[in-house]
Parts: sequence; C-alpha cells; structure tokens
Amino acid sequence: ELGNQGISAEDIPVIAFSVGEEELSGFDAKPLVGHLAAWNYFQSVETEENEAFIAQWKKYIGDDKRVTNDPMEATYIGFKMWVKAVEKAGT
Repeated sequence: ELGNQGISAEDIPVIAFSVGEEELSGFDAKPLVGHLAAWNYFQSVETEENEAFIAQWKKYIGDDKRVTNDPMEATYIGFKMWVKAVEKAGT
C-alpha cells in the first residue's frame, strides 16, 4: 500500500519478517526495491548445501519453477536430525 501511495523505500524503508520468496514472486518487484525481508531461509542463498537441497526438491516435485521455502527447509533439516538421533540412540 505504501507503493500505491507513492511512498518508496527511500522515504520509509520497510522490513518484512514473515514473507518468503514464494510470496514475493507474486509481487511487482519494482516498487519493492530498497525494502528488506528477514526470513529463516531463502532459496537465493548461494551455498553448495542449498543448491543440493533445491535440486533434490525440484527433482522430487517435478517442477523447475517452484520455489522452496522456510517450512520446507526446516522440515527437511528436522527430519534428518531426527534420523541421526534415532541412529545414535539405536532405537
């Protein structure tokens, strides 16, 4: 709405704490330049681990255009941690 009122990030920079890349992909990004988003996970983070995670997800879902998100990453890591704990405990 700030953009609709002609207010830019130079006037009032906004930080969103609950918006991920999937939601942002549906927005016109031009009015958002200069604003920030804080999230636990972003697909755009460039690491080998993240690239492997994204490749596995896209292979599983069969859609190269889908965007990964924080709940997906948290579930993936949480499940792997659970498996390691069960293996270490032996039960």
